[in-house]
Amino acid sequence: MPSDVTSGSTGRHMGRQKAQGLSDAGSNPVPWIGCQVAYFFGMILKTRSAWFSLQILKILPTHGRGISKDCHLQRHHYLGASEIACILGISPFGDKFKVWYGKTHPREFDSTPTGKMQLGLDTEDFVLTQFEKRFNTTVTRKQERMRHWLEDWAGCTLDGMAVVNGEKAVIEAKTIGTSIYNTPPDYYVIQVLWQQWVAGVDQGYLVVWSTKDLAFESYPIHIADHQAKLTEAVQAGKEFWMNHVVTEIPPERNTTERQDKELPEDLLEEYCHVQDQIKDLTVRKDILRQQIVEAMGCPSELKSQSSKYQLDITTTQTKRLNSKKLESDNPELVQNYFETSSSQRVVAKRLSARIS
Repeated sequence: MPSDVTSGSTGRHMGRQKAQGLSDAGSNPVPWIGCQVAYFFGMILKTRSAWFSLQILKILPTHGRGISKDCHLQRHHYLGASEIACILGISPFGDKFKVWYGKTHPREFDSTPTGKMQLGLDTEDFVLTQFEKRFNTTVTRKQERMRHWLEDWAGCTLDGMAVVNGEKAVIEAKTIGTSIYNTPPDYYVIQVLWQQWVAGVDQGYLVVWSTKDLAFESYPIHIADHQAKLTEAVQAGKEFWMNHVVTEIPPERNTTERQDKELPEDLLEEYCHVQDQIKDLTVRKDILRQQIVEAMGCPSELKSQSSKYQLDITTTQTKRLNSKKLESDNPELVQNYFETSSSQRVVAKRLSARIS
């Protein structure tokens, strides 16, 4: 196992020999004396000792729940837990190129949460409360951003931490629109493992609320059970960071069609829901437009305003080229004016009725 992949148990023995190394670990150096104080404080308490004490020195300032522009500008300095699955090619939410672009062009990042993301943020406290009740514990350190104590390119944002069975554990909360998982997806498993590695703990839990089943479930995900996955993730993450983010060289985009890839049903449900909304809103808009024209006496031209609104009504006539008739009458002539372009068409529809 590579030296940079350390679970909490391994990291506990690294305090003295690596404390000084923190001072030149990355862009946010920790003072040498601070490392020594943290080390000796950990030794006195005989807890998780220097490893965890040093980690505390690397905590980043938090800005509450959400995905603000400032939050993203901080996150572009490290590889986060939700991004590692994209690097490994197992995430339905993105790929290497998307992660690379977000890191190298942070100010162009759209920080507006999608409907699904906002739902997850809005229900996060509820999900964490269900976990607290089930395990008779308290979730702390909510929405705390931190970086790995030695590998400055790796970080995460915790949904929370709690003590379970006498051991500290990271808690990752999800709200899903599908049924409760029999086995959690690999892209969520690796996210929880990554958080454990960064935070320096050996235990983690994925806690899920299903809006379809109206049910809650928790899944224990511990480093000891997934050592090989974590090793692969850290190696891939470091290579990606050094070879692409640091150098600003984009990775190759994966254009291979994978028929066996699991469909992102949460995303498809949201996509279909948005399609339904657009259709309904388009109909409503047409009705309102006609009612407004009738309310103003059906004028052909009108410019009017009140203290709150401005209304312009214009009647226009347009001429459109009948391209099919032109091509039929003059096929050779038309060929000289054709230009080739490419686009991607996505068609999604429900195979069963939507459950509200």
